[in-house]
Amino acid sequence: MQKRGGRGPMNGEMMCLTCGDVYRGVDDLDWLTPSGEKGPPPPVVRRHSDRAVRRDWVAKGYLPHCGRGHLMPGADGLGNPLLVMSLFGEKGAGKGTLLRGMERRLSSGHLIPRGISGSVRKDQEGRFDREYPDAPLESTQRATEDKPRVPLYFDVTVADRLPTQGAQTNTRRIDLAVFDTGWEDQQTEAGVALAAPFIPYTDVIVFVVPPASLALLPPEIMQPPGTVELQSPTQTERGMNVVVSRLLDADHTPDERRRRATVIIALTKCDRYVGIDSFPSDLLRDRDYGPSAPPVGSQMAAEQAQLNAFVRDAGGLQLLNRAAQINGTVSIHAISGTGADDPRRAPAPVAAPNRSLDPLVLGLLRTGAWPSGAAVTA
Repeated sequence: MQKRGGRGPMNGEMMCLTCGDVYRGVDDLDWLTPSGEKGPPPPVVRRHSDRAVRRDWVAKGYLPHCGRGHLMPGADGLGNPLLVMSLFGEKGAGKGTLLRGMERRLSSGHLIPRGISGSVRKDQEGRFDREYPDAPLESTQRATEDKPRVPLYFDVTVADRLPTQGAQTNTRRIDLAVFDTGWEDQQTEAGVALAAPFIPYTDVIVFVVPPASLALLPPEIMQPPGTVELQSPTQTERGMNVVVSRLLDADHTPDERRRRATVIIALTKCDRYVGIDSFPSDLLRDRDYGPSAPPVGSQMAAEQAQLNAFVRDAGGLQLLNRAAQINGTVSIHAISGTGADDPRRAPAPVAAPNRSLDPLVLGLLRTGAWPSGAAVTA
């Protein structure tokens, strides 16, 4: 297939997030059933009789693949907007459990009061259950040029107004692609460009920062007795440097980066911070997504000053400064109970499960993935 120049999916082209090849549209892709049967591109519905053809095509389960055989977003072939989220962090930092918590809360309908619903794409359900079971999660392996990252695809629907507003609600479907990565610190930056081509096209960049990455925390908080930590401040900074350098070296202007990238520092395992005076204990309580709650964007904004002060006091100033180099703005979020302190034990209890939705909600809000943003900000 012919690869085109351009900056990827934000320009309306279709890009394979695994290998980086860019295509003109659905007709340039391979459409295969899960059993490998090749079929036609999605039929265009121009008249009533075309609807039966379309239903039959959907029923056969055709999925888009690039010329190298990688699964693509856009399973329904309708050209839905694409939102790319990438979680970056060391092994055991809590990336997988944050993602599992996000999927559980999203598919359970906890964002419906804010006009958002969704779940793992149907063809991805088996993979998700295998890779993110309720048992302790295995650490993410490093990507290579021969074995690049493969995203998980979600179907998300966003309403243009809150369900409680009474007026007729219009909905918009969004293809969400999520990368659960490991730090690329064992590769050269040139290797990262080949193994992780999705980095410059990521809309929601989530740096996962566990207690062991904050150098000025008490030792018993960074590494409780009897635990095995796989993270350190040096590793976190090194890994973040590789990702940020790749983003800054990409063919984007500063204005494009500001418009595109939502940069998040997700503080994980925050249940360890109980009793630390400088940590805002209110953030160990769950996020309120109820219809009578304050606007979600306002809730998040009100937390930033306290979280910023905590991260600075805990030794994370260098991390904040490095993340801010992407587009000048970093949002900090507190995620409780992600992962087990001891890999032989069950995951720690999640004290505030709704907060695992923060990266997705903020990404939808910041990227304008729906016309007015009313579903989150009203």
